[in-house]
Amino acid sequence: SISVRTVDGTAQAGVDYTAISSVQVNFSTGRSTRYVAVTILNDAVDEGSAPKTFRLELDGTIGSDELLGSRTSCTVTIVDDDVVGGG
Repeated sequence: SISVRTVDGTAQAGVDYTAISSVQVNFSTGRSTRYVAVTILNDAVDEGSAPKTFRLELDGTIGSDELLGSRTSCTVTIVDDDVVGGG
């Protein structure tokens, strides 16, 4: 199993997405893919052209090295869908 948590980048937990402090993800024999849901928080504020990002950090337990390999994090990009002056 591995532990997954979110880490702020330009996106902020509680403002742009709901943080995950630690979620255990288990892999059954022969399984190498699992999904982790992170809630993106929508607002009506135009954040500009630069997308916001946060990271998912992965921490393996003993025996999980073959699952993670050298990758221990990934960057998630939130694309702004707000319309300036929309309503």
